[in-house]
Amino acid sequence: MEESKRDYLFDNLKVLLIFLVVFGHSLENYIDNNMVLRSIYFFIFMFHMPLFIYISGYFSKNIDKCRKNASKDLLMPFIFFNIIWYVSIGKLDRPIYYAGWTLWYLLSLFLWRFFLKDIIKVKWILGLSIILGLLIGFYDMSIDLLSFSRTFAFFPFFLIRFSCSFLPND
Repeated sequence: MEESKRDYLFDNLKVLLIFLVVFGHSLENYIDNNMVLRSIYFFIFMFHMPLFIYISGYFSKNIDKCRKNASKDLLMPFIFFNIIWYVSIGKLDRPIYYAGWTLWYLLSLFLWRFFLKDIIKVKWILGLSIILGLLIGFYDMSIDLLSFSRTFAFFPFFLIRFSCSFLPND
């Protein structure tokens, strides 16, 4: 059996992004009174999730494997951790299909990977996803059933990397 090679560039990039997520969230309580910290916070949040999602597109090249494993690898952990999240904050009446805290990413990644095989058959899907991603910004984000607003807003980043077969390591 052939041993797969690690791509240390992506490993290191993910570590950096995870650090920036934690660091960015740790700044939240201090940004109201400090313009420098507010600028750092907004700078981090301007690119860290689009880049995470872009990388996820890279690791979704095997469409059939991603679809086959999406429920086990993404949907089940989402449900499990979503239940834990709502129990821990005392909101047991909240429906499971509303993503708690940062769990929207697992749900969105599940939707992207599960439906990718069908979505890429749509003509002009990249352009359509960009338009839809921009239009979703007008949607009321306080009511976010199945994380649709983030799923559609960030989908172009996932799709761009998935579609870029000319990039290195493909």
